[in-house]
Amino acid sequence: MRRFKNILYVTNNGTNDVSIKRAAKLALSNNAKLTLLDVVDKIPTWAGQRKDRLKWDKIHQADMEARKQRLDKAADPYREETTIKTAVLEGKDFLETIRQVLKHNHDLVMKDTTISTGIMPRVFATEDMQLLRKCPCPVLLTKHDSKGDFKNVMAAIDFDDHNDLDSPSANNSLNTKILDMAISLSSEENGDLDIVHIYQIIGESVLYSGRTGMSDYEIATYIEDARRDYEAAVSRLLGRAKRRLGDQVYDTVNINVHVLKGNAKIDIPEQAKLRGTDLIVMGTVARTGIPGFFIGNTAETILNNIDCSVLALKPDDFVSPVTLV
Repeated sequence: MRRFKNILYVTNNGTNDVSIKRAAKLALSNNAKLTLLDVVDKIPTWAGQRKDRLKWDKIHQADMEARKQRLDKAADPYREETTIKTAVLEGKDFLETIRQVLKHNHDLVMKDTTISTGIMPRVFATEDMQLLRKCPCPVLLTKHDSKGDFKNVMAAIDFDDHNDLDSPSANNSLNTKILDMAISLSSEENGDLDIVHIYQIIGESVLYSGRTGMSDYEIATYIEDARRDYEAAVSRLLGRAKRRLGDQVYDTVNINVHVLKGNAKIDIPEQAKLRGTDLIVMGTVARTGIPGFFIGNTAETILNNIDCSVLALKPDDFVSPVTLV
């Protein structure tokens, strides 16, 4: 199933043959256009005050030309099979990437993770998190030491609340995108797919406090009914995905469903580690309605604690705070 039409691959001041090969493979399988992009920092403002400003200009221009040559060389092996372009821009990495998306209507950004520095080591550095928060199209951030294909994919789905299990809400629409994307990618990679939903029982601590007047049997029944409700909701989502994607795609994927009671912030990273996940497909937008709050606390915590690549999706109505002007 064709998922993408116009893919943007962003380098980290160099070329990663494995990642570029993956981008070219995905472009070929989707009959999509591919652009390789590198972003160069602008000359610092203080350099303009120096007598040797001309040297700075020459060095900067030489750097941009060298990067363009590296991109062209990396693109050459795939030009016969794929429509591929290269570009080098000046500015801040994530801002210029998003502006490139807005200007050229890219529908997927692929990028190797920036190696994080600082006291707390993280898979995703500040620039990567900014891209995840503000890019309007899906973002595939590949762990910098990834060696190959995504053989073990995880789709992390969520619901607004218990009343949202079968409604056509924005979050269920996002769940639909997550499942379609994860199943399609797993089919292309000939890999396994774990679908994980971590749910919580609202007011569970109160149930056992004795203040509700419920018996142990009633409490156990209530908790068991909630589990079945969540399992049924996931099953309905899968059934719809199968009808959308068709047996030819759906039946080629080995799908395992895990509906578990717990805390998503803790359990999603743990499940990914337990199952040897190469790639997590998940949503990254909060549903708080707070202007400027572009990523949920749960999603941000998960992203800061996973040790694998991620494909981050947003709802169709998401509008990036980054503009072309």
